[in-house]
Amino acid sequence: GHNNRKTKQRARKTNHEKNKPRKHDDNEHEHEPRAPRKRTKGNLPPMNPLWETAPPAIRTPFHFDATAAPFQPAAEAPFEYPACPFSDRWSVSSSASNAKRSSAAEVDAMDMSITSTPKEPGEKTSLKIATWNVQDMHRLLADGPSKRRSLVAQELLELNADVVCLQEGSIDAALMREFCGVDLLGSYVVMERPGTHRCRTKLAMAELYGYDATESVHFLWFLVKKNLAPVSSLMPLSAWHAVTKGPTWDVHYWGETDTSVHRHLRHPQVLRVQVNGCEIQFIGCHLKSKHIQCREAPRDSDGHINPVYLQKALRSRVKLATEAINVRTYIDAQFDKFHQERGGSLNPNSYEGPVIFVLGDLNDGPGKELFERDYLFFDLLSNLQGDVFFARRFLNHALFNFPEDRRWTTSFVDRVDASRHKQVLLDHILFTQNVAKKRGGAPVRVDPQSGRVEHEIHERVNNLRNPTERATTSDHRPVSIDLHFVPGAVEMGGK
Repeated sequence: GHNNRKTKQRARKTNHEKNKPRKHDDNEHEHEPRAPRKRTKGNLPPMNPLWETAPPAIRTPFHFDATAAPFQPAAEAPFEYPACPFSDRWSVSSSASNAKRSSAAEVDAMDMSITSTPKEPGEKTSLKIATWNVQDMHRLLADGPSKRRSLVAQELLELNADVVCLQEGSIDAALMREFCGVDLLGSYVVMERPGTHRCRTKLAMAELYGYDATESVHFLWFLVKKNLAPVSSLMPLSAWHAVTKGPTWDVHYWGETDTSVHRHLRHPQVLRVQVNGCEIQFIGCHLKSKHIQCREAPRDSDGHINPVYLQKALRSRVKLATEAINVRTYIDAQFDKFHQERGGSLNPNSYEGPVIFVLGDLNDGPGKELFERDYLFFDLLSNLQGDVFFARRFLNHALFNFPEDRRWTTSFVDRVDASRHKQVLLDHILFTQNVAKKRGGAPVRVDPQSGRVEHEIHERVNNLRNPTERATTSDHRPVSIDLHFVPGAVEMGGK
Protein backbone atom coordinates (compact mmCIF):
# COMPACT_ATOMS: atom_id res chain seq x y z
CA GLY A 1 0.00 0.00 0.00
CA HIS A 2 2.88 2.39 0.82
CA ASN A 3 4.42 1.82 -2.64
CA ASN A 4 1.07 2.45 -4.33
CA ARG A 5 0.69 5.79 -2.53
CA LYS A 6 4.23 6.81 -3.53
CA THR A 7 3.50 5.90 -7.16
CA LYS A 8 0.30 7.96 -7.21
CA GLN A 9 2.07 10.94 -5.65
CA ARG A 10 4.80 10.83 -8.30
CA ALA A 11 2.18 10.57 -11.04
CA ARG A 12 0.29 13.58 -9.71
CA LYS A 13 3.53 15.59 -9.49
CA THR A 14 4.47 14.64 -13.06
CA ASN A 15 1.05 15.62 -14.40
CA HIS A 16 1.27 18.92 -12.49
CA GLU A 17 4.61 19.72 -14.13
CA LYS A 18 3.20 18.87 -17.56
CA ASN A 19 0.23 21.19 -17.09
CA LYS A 20 2.29 24.15 -15.80
CA PRO A 21 2.47 27.00 -18.33
CA ARG A 22 5.82 27.10 -20.06
CA LYS A 23 7.91 30.27 -19.55
CA HIS A 24 8.68 32.12 -22.76
CA ASP A 25 12.32 32.87 -23.56
CA ASP A 26 12.86 35.95 -25.72
CA ASN A 27 15.89 34.31 -27.29
CA GLU A 28 13.99 31.18 -28.05
CA HIS A 29 12.49 30.67 -31.48
CA GLU A 30 8.71 30.86 -31.72
CA HIS A 31 7.23 27.43 -31.13
CA GLU A 32 5.18 25.79 -33.81
CA PRO A 33 1.48 25.75 -32.88
CA ARG A 34 0.49 22.50 -31.24
CA ALA A 35 -1.56 20.19 -33.41
CA PRO A 36 -5.20 19.96 -32.29
CA ARG A 37 -5.93 17.02 -30.05
CA LYS A 38 -7.66 14.14 -31.79
CA ARG A 39 -11.29 14.00 -30.78
CA THR A 40 -12.20 10.95 -28.77
CA LYS A 41 -15.39 9.17 -27.85
CA GLY A 42 -15.85 11.46 -24.86
CA ASN A 43 -15.76 14.52 -27.11
CA LEU A 44 -16.69 14.38 -30.82
CA PRO A 45 -15.67 11.80 -33.43
CA PRO A 46 -13.01 12.60 -36.02
CA MET A 47 -14.46 14.53 -38.92
CA ASN A 48 -13.99 14.50 -42.66
CA PRO A 49 -10.89 16.52 -43.71
CA LEU A 50 -13.25 18.59 -45.90
CA TRP A 51 -14.79 19.81 -42.65
CA GLU A 52 -11.83 22.08 -41.94
CA THR A 53 -12.18 23.77 -45.34
CA ALA A 54 -15.98 23.92 -45.34
CA PRO A 55 -17.66 27.37 -45.36
CA PRO A 56 -18.40 28.80 -41.89
CA ALA A 57 -22.16 28.49 -42.44
CA ILE A 58 -21.71 24.72 -42.74
CA ARG A 59 -19.54 24.42 -39.65
CA THR A 60 -22.03 26.31 -37.46
CA PRO A 61 -22.79 24.08 -34.43
CA PHE A 62 -26.27 23.34 -33.11
CA HIS A 63 -26.42 26.50 -30.99
CA PHE A 64 -26.49 28.42 -34.32
CA ASP A 65 -24.44 31.53 -35.14
CA ALA A 66 -26.72 34.54 -35.47
CA THR A 67 -24.28 36.26 -37.82
CA ALA A 68 -23.88 33.34 -40.20
CA ALA A 69 -25.82 33.50 -43.45
CA PRO A 70 -27.52 30.38 -44.85
CA PHE A 71 -25.12 28.33 -46.94
CA GLN A 72 -25.13 29.16 -50.64
CA PRO A 73 -22.34 27.53 -52.68
CA ALA A 74 -20.20 30.14 -54.39
CA ALA A 75 -19.97 30.16 -58.17
CA GLU A 76 -16.32 29.29 -58.54
CA ALA A 77 -14.15 26.94 -60.49
CA PRO A 78 -14.57 23.31 -59.37
CA PHE A 79 -11.78 21.76 -57.37
CA GLU A 80 -10.83 18.18 -56.61
CA TYR A 81 -12.08 16.97 -53.27
CA PRO A 82 -9.62 14.90 -51.20
CA ALA A 83 -10.48 11.33 -50.34
CA CYS A 84 -12.75 10.98 -47.34
CA PRO A 85 -11.56 8.45 -44.71
CA PHE A 86 -14.97 7.60 -43.30
CA SER A 87 -17.21 7.85 -46.35
CA ASP A 88 -16.74 5.54 -49.31
CA ARG A 89 -17.74 7.23 -52.57
CA TRP A 90 -18.87 4.72 -55.16
CA SER A 91 -19.69 5.20 -58.78
CA VAL A 92 -22.88 3.88 -60.30
CA SER A 93 -22.38 0.29 -61.44
CA SER A 94 -24.44 -2.78 -62.06
CA SER A 95 -23.04 -4.69 -59.10
CA ALA A 96 -21.22 -4.05 -55.85
CA SER A 97 -18.21 -6.02 -57.08
CA ASN A 98 -17.60 -3.41 -59.78
CA ALA A 99 -17.85 -0.49 -57.34
CA LYS A 100 -15.05 2.05 -57.29
CA ARG A 101 -14.29 5.40 -55.77
CA SER A 102 -15.45 8.43 -57.78
CA SER A 103 -14.24 11.99 -57.56
CA ALA A 104 -16.31 15.15 -57.54
CA ALA A 105 -15.54 15.62 -61.24
CA GLU A 106 -17.02 12.18 -62.00
CA VAL A 107 -20.12 13.05 -59.96
CA ASP A 108 -20.51 16.26 -62.00
CA ALA A 109 -20.10 14.25 -65.21
CA MET A 110 -22.78 11.82 -64.06
CA ASP A 111 -25.06 14.81 -63.36
CA MET A 112 -24.54 16.15 -66.87
CA SER A 113 -25.15 12.80 -68.51
CA ILE A 114 -28.39 12.07 -66.72
CA THR A 115 -30.14 15.43 -66.54
CA SER A 116 -28.44 17.32 -69.40
CA THR A 117 -27.95 20.20 -66.99
CA PRO A 118 -27.18 23.48 -68.80
CA LYS A 119 -24.81 26.08 -67.44
CA GLU A 120 -27.44 28.77 -66.82
CA PRO A 121 -29.74 28.36 -63.77
CA GLY A 122 -33.43 28.02 -64.55
CA GLU A 123 -32.82 26.54 -68.01
CA LYS A 124 -33.06 22.78 -68.22
CA THR A 125 -34.31 20.15 -70.60
CA SER A 126 -35.27 17.64 -67.90
CA LEU A 127 -35.65 17.22 -64.17
CA LYS A 128 -35.58 14.26 -61.85
CA ILE A 129 -37.68 14.52 -58.69
CA ALA A 130 -37.34 12.18 -55.70
CA THR A 131 -38.78 11.69 -52.24
CA TRP A 132 -37.14 9.65 -49.48
CA ASN A 133 -37.81 9.07 -45.81
CA VAL A 134 -34.33 8.65 -44.28
CA GLN A 135 -34.92 6.89 -40.99
CA ASP A 136 -33.97 9.04 -37.96
CA MET A 137 -31.62 11.28 -39.90
CA HIS A 138 -31.25 13.66 -36.96
CA ARG A 139 -29.52 11.03 -34.85
CA LEU A 140 -27.55 9.81 -37.87
CA LEU A 141 -26.04 13.27 -38.43
CA ALA A 142 -25.69 14.21 -34.76
CA ASP A 143 -23.65 11.05 -34.06
CA GLY A 144 -21.01 12.10 -36.58
CA PRO A 145 -19.28 9.97 -39.23
CA SER A 146 -20.45 6.39 -39.68
CA LYS A 147 -20.70 3.76 -42.38
CA ARG A 148 -24.47 4.19 -42.57
CA ARG A 149 -24.09 7.95 -43.01
CA SER A 150 -21.69 7.45 -45.91
CA LEU A 151 -24.10 4.98 -47.53
CA VAL A 152 -27.02 7.39 -47.17
CA ALA A 153 -24.94 10.00 -48.97
CA GLN A 154 -23.99 7.45 -51.61
CA GLU A 155 -27.62 6.52 -52.22
CA LEU A 156 -28.55 10.18 -52.69
CA LEU A 157 -25.64 10.70 -55.09
CA GLU A 158 -26.67 7.67 -57.14
CA LEU A 159 -30.29 8.84 -57.20
CA ASN A 160 -28.90 12.03 -58.74
CA ALA A 161 -32.24 13.83 -58.50
CA ASP A 162 -32.45 17.56 -59.14
CA VAL A 163 -34.98 18.03 -56.32
CA VAL A 164 -35.13 15.73 -53.29
CA CYS A 165 -37.79 15.87 -50.60
CA LEU A 166 -36.31 14.36 -47.42
CA GLN A 167 -38.44 13.27 -44.48
CA GLU A 168 -37.13 12.62 -40.97
CA GLY A 169 -34.32 15.07 -41.60
CA SER A 170 -32.56 16.78 -38.71
CA ILE A 171 -34.16 19.73 -36.95
CA ASP A 172 -30.66 21.23 -36.87
CA ALA A 173 -30.21 23.17 -40.10
CA ALA A 174 -26.44 23.35 -39.51
CA LEU A 175 -26.22 19.55 -39.60
CA MET A 176 -28.15 19.51 -42.87
CA ARG A 177 -25.80 22.14 -44.34
CA GLU A 178 -22.82 20.08 -43.28
CA PHE A 179 -24.30 16.96 -44.85
CA CYS A 180 -24.93 18.74 -48.16
CA GLY A 181 -21.62 20.56 -48.24
CA VAL A 182 -19.38 17.69 -47.15
CA ASP A 183 -21.06 14.29 -47.52
CA LEU A 184 -22.82 15.24 -50.77
CA LEU A 185 -19.69 16.96 -52.11
CA GLY A 186 -21.36 20.36 -52.27
CA SER A 187 -23.61 19.28 -55.12
CA TYR A 188 -26.82 20.05 -53.17
CA VAL A 189 -28.16 23.03 -51.24
CA VAL A 190 -30.67 22.66 -48.41
CA MET A 191 -33.53 25.11 -48.87
CA GLU A 192 -34.10 27.17 -45.73
CA ARG A 193 -36.56 29.80 -44.64
CA PRO A 194 -35.28 33.34 -44.01
CA GLY A 195 -34.28 33.61 -40.37
CA THR A 196 -33.30 29.95 -39.98
CA HIS A 197 -29.76 30.87 -38.93
CA ARG A 198 -31.17 33.02 -36.10
CA CYS A 199 -33.11 30.11 -34.55
CA ARG A 200 -31.17 29.00 -31.49
CA THR A 201 -33.66 26.52 -30.01
CA LYS A 202 -35.80 23.65 -31.13
CA LEU A 203 -38.91 25.69 -30.28
CA ALA A 204 -37.81 28.56 -32.53
CA MET A 205 -37.19 26.17 -35.44
CA ALA A 206 -40.56 24.50 -34.93
CA GLU A 207 -42.39 27.84 -34.95
CA LEU A 208 -40.59 29.02 -38.09
CA TYR A 209 -41.42 25.84 -40.04
CA GLY A 210 -44.87 25.19 -38.57
CA TYR A 211 -44.02 22.08 -36.57
CA ASP A 212 -45.20 20.84 -33.19
CA ALA A 213 -42.07 21.24 -31.05
CA THR A 214 -43.25 18.53 -28.64
CA GLU A 215 -43.70 15.97 -31.41
CA SER A 216 -40.20 15.05 -32.63
CA VAL A 217 -36.95 16.34 -34.08
CA HIS A 218 -37.78 14.99 -37.54
CA PHE A 219 -38.00 17.72 -40.15
CA LEU A 220 -38.89 17.80 -43.83
CA TRP A 221 -36.23 19.41 -46.03
CA PHE A 222 -35.89 20.06 -49.74
CA LEU A 223 -32.45 19.53 -51.25
CA VAL A 224 -31.88 21.02 -54.71
CA LYS A 225 -28.95 20.86 -57.08
CA LYS A 226 -26.78 23.91 -56.63
CA ASN A 227 -27.56 25.23 -60.13
CA LEU A 228 -31.29 25.29 -59.22
CA ALA A 229 -30.83 27.05 -55.88
CA PRO A 230 -30.95 30.61 -57.32
CA VAL A 231 -34.40 29.95 -58.84
CA SER A 232 -35.85 28.02 -55.88
CA SER A 233 -37.47 29.23 -52.66
CA LEU A 234 -39.77 28.04 -49.87
CA MET A 235 -43.21 29.59 -49.83
CA PRO A 236 -44.10 31.49 -46.61
CA LEU A 237 -46.46 29.59 -44.32
CA SER A 238 -48.68 32.67 -44.24
CA ALA A 239 -49.48 32.11 -47.94
CA TRP A 240 -50.69 28.59 -47.09
CA HIS A 241 -52.80 29.75 -44.14
CA ALA A 242 -54.32 32.57 -46.21
CA VAL A 243 -56.06 30.09 -48.53
CA THR A 244 -56.76 27.35 -45.95
CA LYS A 245 -58.26 29.80 -43.40
CA GLY A 246 -55.58 29.51 -40.75
CA PRO A 247 -53.21 26.96 -39.24
CA THR A 248 -56.01 25.00 -37.50
CA TRP A 249 -59.33 23.52 -38.57
CA ASP A 250 -62.41 21.90 -37.07
CA VAL A 251 -62.66 18.12 -36.82
CA HIS A 252 -65.85 16.11 -36.36
CA TYR A 253 -65.06 12.54 -35.42
CA TRP A 254 -67.03 9.72 -36.95
CA GLY A 255 -70.55 9.56 -35.52
CA GLU A 256 -70.00 12.51 -33.15
CA THR A 257 -71.48 15.99 -33.22
CA ASP A 258 -68.92 17.67 -30.96
CA THR A 259 -66.29 19.81 -32.64
CA SER A 260 -62.56 19.39 -32.02
CA VAL A 261 -59.58 21.31 -33.39
CA HIS A 262 -56.58 19.89 -35.21
CA ARG A 263 -53.47 21.19 -36.96
CA HIS A 264 -50.51 19.82 -38.89
CA LEU A 265 -48.01 18.33 -36.49
CA ARG A 266 -45.55 18.47 -39.40
CA HIS A 267 -46.61 21.33 -41.63
CA PRO A 268 -46.28 20.74 -45.40
CA GLN A 269 -43.48 22.73 -47.02
CA VAL A 270 -43.93 24.22 -50.50
CA LEU A 271 -40.89 24.62 -52.75
CA ARG A 272 -41.34 26.94 -55.73
CA VAL A 273 -38.96 26.48 -58.64
CA GLN A 274 -38.86 28.73 -61.72
CA VAL A 275 -37.55 26.70 -64.66
CA ASN A 276 -37.78 27.71 -68.33
CA GLY A 277 -40.35 30.37 -67.45
CA CYS A 278 -42.56 27.82 -65.68
CA GLU A 279 -43.28 27.86 -61.95
CA ILE A 280 -43.45 24.39 -60.43
CA GLN A 281 -44.77 23.90 -56.90
CA PHE A 282 -43.49 20.91 -54.94
CA ILE A 283 -45.60 20.23 -51.84
CA GLY A 284 -43.58 18.12 -49.41
CA CYS A 285 -45.69 16.17 -46.92
CA HIS A 286 -45.00 13.97 -43.94
CA LEU A 287 -48.46 13.51 -42.49
CA LYS A 288 -48.49 12.61 -38.84
CA SER A 289 -51.23 11.89 -36.34
CA LYS A 290 -50.63 10.76 -32.79
CA HIS A 291 -51.57 7.13 -33.21
CA ILE A 292 -52.01 5.21 -29.97
CA GLN A 293 -48.63 3.85 -28.90
CA CYS A 294 -49.13 0.11 -28.85
CA ARG A 295 -47.05 -2.40 -30.75
CA GLU A 296 -49.94 -4.85 -30.95
CA ALA A 297 -53.64 -4.12 -31.01
CA PRO A 298 -55.18 -5.52 -27.81
CA ARG A 299 -57.88 -8.06 -28.51
CA ASP A 300 -60.27 -10.03 -26.35
CA SER A 301 -60.57 -13.82 -26.19
CA ASP A 302 -62.78 -13.84 -29.29
CA GLY A 303 -60.22 -11.90 -31.34
CA HIS A 304 -62.13 -8.60 -31.38
CA ILE A 305 -60.14 -5.38 -31.06
CA ASN A 306 -60.39 -3.69 -27.69
CA PRO A 307 -63.03 -0.90 -27.99
CA VAL A 308 -60.83 1.69 -26.24
CA TYR A 309 -57.91 1.01 -28.57
CA LEU A 310 -60.22 0.99 -31.60
CA GLN A 311 -61.76 4.35 -30.68
CA LYS A 312 -58.35 6.03 -30.33
CA ALA A 313 -57.11 4.47 -33.57
CA LEU A 314 -60.17 5.64 -35.52
CA ARG A 315 -59.77 9.16 -34.15
CA SER A 316 -56.15 9.17 -35.29
CA ARG A 317 -57.12 8.11 -38.79
CA VAL A 318 -59.78 10.83 -38.97
CA LYS A 319 -57.16 13.44 -38.00
CA LEU A 320 -54.81 12.00 -40.62
CA ALA A 321 -57.54 12.30 -43.25
CA THR A 322 -58.22 15.95 -42.34
CA GLU A 323 -54.51 16.72 -42.82
CA ALA A 324 -54.79 15.32 -46.36
CA ILE A 325 -57.96 17.36 -46.95
CA ASN A 326 -56.14 20.50 -45.81
CA VAL A 327 -53.47 19.86 -48.45
CA ARG A 328 -56.21 19.32 -51.01
CA THR A 329 -57.79 22.64 -50.00
CA TYR A 330 -54.53 24.42 -50.78
CA ILE A 331 -54.29 22.72 -54.18
CA ASP A 332 -57.87 23.69 -55.12
CA ALA A 333 -57.10 27.26 -54.11
CA GLN A 334 -54.16 27.31 -56.54
CA PHE A 335 -56.49 26.29 -59.37
CA ASP A 336 -58.99 28.98 -58.36
CA LYS A 337 -56.23 31.58 -58.30
CA PHE A 338 -54.99 30.44 -61.70
CA HIS A 339 -58.47 30.89 -63.21
CA GLN A 340 -59.09 34.25 -61.51
CA GLU A 341 -55.86 35.63 -62.92
CA ARG A 342 -57.25 34.79 -66.37
CA GLY A 343 -60.55 36.56 -65.89
CA GLY A 344 -62.43 33.50 -64.72
CA SER A 345 -62.04 31.62 -67.99
CA LEU A 346 -59.35 29.45 -69.50
CA ASN A 347 -57.34 30.59 -72.46
CA PRO A 348 -57.52 27.88 -75.16
CA ASN A 349 -53.76 28.22 -75.59
CA SER A 350 -53.14 27.81 -71.87
CA TYR A 351 -52.41 24.56 -70.15
CA GLU A 352 -55.36 24.56 -67.79
CA GLY A 353 -53.84 25.14 -64.41
CA PRO A 354 -50.80 25.34 -62.17
CA VAL A 355 -48.03 22.74 -62.20
CA ILE A 356 -48.08 21.01 -58.80
CA PHE A 357 -46.33 17.94 -57.45
CA VAL A 358 -47.18 16.40 -54.07
CA LEU A 359 -44.51 14.13 -52.65
CA GLY A 360 -43.63 12.54 -49.35
CA ASP A 361 -44.58 9.98 -46.72
CA LEU A 362 -48.31 9.98 -46.07
CA ASN A 363 -48.03 7.58 -43.10
CA ASP A 364 -51.06 5.67 -44.32
CA GLY A 365 -49.85 2.77 -42.21
CA PRO A 366 -51.02 0.17 -39.67
CA GLY A 367 -54.57 -1.05 -39.98
CA LYS A 368 -55.27 0.99 -43.11
CA GLU A 369 -57.49 -1.52 -44.92
CA LEU A 370 -59.14 -2.79 -41.73
CA PHE A 371 -60.15 0.65 -40.44
CA GLU A 372 -61.20 2.04 -43.80
CA ARG A 373 -63.05 -1.09 -44.90
CA ASP A 374 -64.93 -1.91 -41.70
CA TYR A 375 -65.33 1.43 -39.92
CA LEU A 376 -64.56 4.65 -41.83
CA PHE A 377 -65.47 3.85 -45.45
CA PHE A 378 -63.08 6.35 -47.01
CA ASP A 379 -59.52 6.30 -48.34
CA LEU A 380 -56.92 8.85 -47.28
CA LEU A 381 -55.16 8.99 -50.64
CA SER A 382 -58.44 9.63 -52.45
CA ASN A 383 -59.00 12.70 -50.27
CA LEU A 384 -55.67 14.06 -51.49
CA GLN A 385 -56.07 13.14 -55.17
CA GLY A 386 -59.41 14.89 -55.54
CA ASP A 387 -62.64 14.17 -57.38
CA VAL A 388 -62.41 12.38 -60.73
CA PHE A 389 -65.43 14.39 -61.94
CA PHE A 390 -63.15 17.45 -61.81
CA ALA A 391 -60.57 15.85 -64.04
CA ARG A 392 -58.44 18.97 -64.56
CA ARG A 393 -57.80 19.12 -60.81
CA PHE A 394 -57.30 15.41 -60.27
CA LEU A 395 -53.81 14.28 -59.23
CA ASN A 396 -52.18 11.39 -61.07
CA HIS A 397 -49.90 8.93 -59.29
CA ALA A 398 -46.31 8.47 -60.43
CA LEU A 399 -46.48 4.70 -59.83
CA PHE A 400 -49.75 4.08 -61.68
CA ASN A 401 -48.00 2.02 -64.40
CA PHE A 402 -45.26 0.65 -62.16
CA PRO A 403 -45.27 -3.18 -61.73
CA GLU A 404 -47.65 -4.06 -58.92
CA ASP A 405 -45.32 -6.55 -57.26
CA ARG A 406 -42.68 -3.81 -56.92
CA ARG A 407 -45.04 -0.99 -55.96
CA TRP A 408 -43.99 -0.77 -52.30
CA THR A 409 -41.57 1.37 -50.31
CA THR A 410 -41.41 -0.22 -46.86
CA SER A 411 -41.97 -3.58 -45.24
CA PHE A 412 -43.41 -4.33 -41.81
CA VAL A 413 -45.78 -6.72 -40.09
CA ASP A 414 -49.12 -4.99 -39.51
CA ARG A 415 -49.93 -5.84 -35.89
CA VAL A 416 -53.42 -4.43 -36.27
CA ASP A 417 -54.33 -6.42 -39.38
CA ALA A 418 -52.33 -9.66 -39.60
CA SER A 419 -53.88 -10.53 -42.97
CA ARG A 420 -52.33 -7.50 -44.64
CA HIS A 421 -49.30 -7.95 -46.90
CA LYS A 422 -46.12 -6.76 -45.18
CA GLN A 423 -44.88 -4.81 -48.23
CA VAL A 424 -46.66 -1.44 -48.15
CA LEU A 425 -46.62 1.72 -50.28
CA LEU A 426 -46.32 4.70 -47.92
CA ASP A 427 -44.28 7.09 -50.08
CA HIS A 428 -45.95 8.82 -53.00
CA ILE A 429 -45.47 11.31 -55.82
CA LEU A 430 -48.63 12.87 -57.25
CA PHE A 431 -48.91 15.49 -59.98
CA THR A 432 -51.54 17.59 -61.71
CA GLN A 433 -53.34 16.27 -64.76
CA ASN A 434 -51.98 18.90 -67.14
CA VAL A 435 -48.45 17.54 -66.71
CA ALA A 436 -49.49 14.20 -68.22
CA LYS A 437 -51.20 15.65 -71.31
CA LYS A 438 -49.39 15.42 -74.63
CA ARG A 439 -51.24 18.34 -76.21
CA GLY A 440 -52.44 21.57 -74.68
CA GLY A 441 -50.83 20.76 -71.37
CA ALA A 442 -48.09 22.35 -69.31
CA PRO A 443 -44.63 23.08 -70.72
CA VAL A 444 -43.34 20.29 -68.49
CA ARG A 445 -44.27 16.68 -69.26
CA VAL A 446 -44.32 13.40 -67.38
CA ASP A 447 -44.23 10.44 -69.73
CA PRO A 448 -45.95 7.13 -68.92
CA GLN A 449 -43.88 4.72 -66.81
CA SER A 450 -41.42 7.44 -65.81
CA GLY A 451 -42.11 6.97 -62.08
CA ARG A 452 -40.35 4.26 -60.11
CA VAL A 453 -39.46 2.91 -56.70
CA GLU A 454 -35.66 2.94 -56.63
CA HIS A 455 -35.25 -0.69 -55.56
CA GLU A 456 -32.08 -1.28 -57.60
CA ILE A 457 -30.15 1.68 -56.21
CA HIS A 458 -31.32 1.01 -52.66
CA GLU A 459 -30.33 -2.65 -52.76
CA ARG A 460 -27.03 -2.02 -54.54
CA VAL A 461 -25.91 0.58 -52.00
CA ASN A 462 -27.00 -1.50 -49.02
CA ASN A 463 -25.13 -4.51 -50.39
CA LEU A 464 -21.96 -2.53 -49.65
CA ARG A 465 -22.60 -2.93 -45.93
CA ASN A 466 -20.65 -5.28 -43.75
CA PRO A 467 -22.64 -8.56 -43.62
CA THR A 468 -22.73 -8.31 -39.82
CA GLU A 469 -24.40 -4.87 -39.90
CA ARG A 470 -28.16 -4.85 -39.52
CA ALA A 471 -28.83 -1.15 -40.02
CA THR A 472 -29.70 -0.18 -43.60
CA THR A 473 -29.67 3.30 -45.10
CA SER A 474 -33.37 3.56 -44.27
CA ASP A 475 -36.49 1.48 -43.68
CA HIS A 476 -38.05 3.31 -46.65
CA ARG A 477 -37.06 3.17 -50.30
CA PRO A 478 -36.86 6.27 -52.49
CA VAL A 479 -39.48 7.09 -55.11
CA SER A 480 -38.58 9.19 -58.16
CA ILE A 481 -40.03 10.49 -61.41
CA ASP A 482 -38.55 12.06 -64.55
CA LEU A 483 -40.01 15.07 -66.30
CA HIS A 484 -38.89 17.01 -69.35
CA PHE A 485 -39.64 20.39 -70.85
CA VAL A 486 -41.39 20.82 -74.18
CA PRO A 487 -39.76 23.40 -76.50
CA GLY A 488 -42.08 26.21 -77.52
CA ALA A 489 -44.72 25.46 -74.87
CA VAL A 490 -46.78 28.27 -73.31
CA GLU A 491 -44.94 29.77 -70.38
CA MET A 492 -46.31 29.96 -66.88
CA GLY A 493 -48.20 33.20 -66.37
CA GLY A 494 -48.89 33.71 -70.08
CA LYS A 495 -52.50 34.52 -70.81
